[in-house]
Amino acid sequence: MISALAIISCSKESSTTQPSKPYSVFKATLSPQNEVPQPCQGATGSGSATAILQEDVLILSGSFSGLHDTVFTGLLGGIL
Repeated sequence: MISALAIISCSKESSTTQPSKPYSVFKATLSPQNEVPQPCQGATGSGSATAILQEDVLILSGSFSGLHDTVFTGLLGGIL
């Protein structure tokens, strides 16, 4: 198992209001297959993501909901 800390940039689907924070920090744990649906907990809510490790770069994608409905993608912040 690989644990990684990622900073996720959130983008609002609707431009009427902006999220209170433009990013959230997630911890993702990857399976030996390097791809696993990962529940996330962030500063503005929670959601689920798929984490894929490609050439030492962690790519997260998925849906995120909380104070604002957001979609997010992210790159590896650092392998722990």
